[in-house]
Amino acid sequence: MTLGAILVAVGLGSVVGPMVANALTPGVASWWRISIAVAFGFLAAGYAMMASAVSIGSVLPATAIRTAGSATLYIHSTATLQHRLPDNVRGRLFAVEFVLWTISESGSTLFGGYALDSLGWSTRHLSMALSLLAALFAVRTPPHEASGGPHRASR
Repeated sequence: MTLGAILVAVGLGSVVGPMVANALTPGVASWWRISIAVAFGFLAAGYAMMASAVSIGSVLPATAIRTAGSATLYIHSTATLQHRLPDNVRGRLFAVEFVLWTISESGSTLFGGYALDSLGWSTRHLSMALSLLAALFAVRTPPHEASGGPHRASR
């Protein structure tokens, strides 16, 4: 039952996060960059809440917030990439992106297991480390294009 509740929280966050972000941002890459930075903030907040969770009742909202950020980050970063590339490269980008996503998913699972089993980290330590990493990315993600040039999507 607990795993089912966690999966429901994952599903809710994954649907609600991008729906709200899409409702608040027009279909322009510069706005998506802002939502990407905010999504990293949601990731950081969700992991920080998870690190301080004392029961499943506090893990569930943390999970929904974390996955709202994660799904928004994935969708808006992919859309930004798709808008920046010429039409003849988009399919290749999707293939490469899927390979890199699979590698990162496997690598993060491997590191999580290693941190828990070999480094002696607790789930709180691991969640706090992920929260700090997401916060770093949130701060380092500029809400505007570094070159200041126009995007394909903003035409």
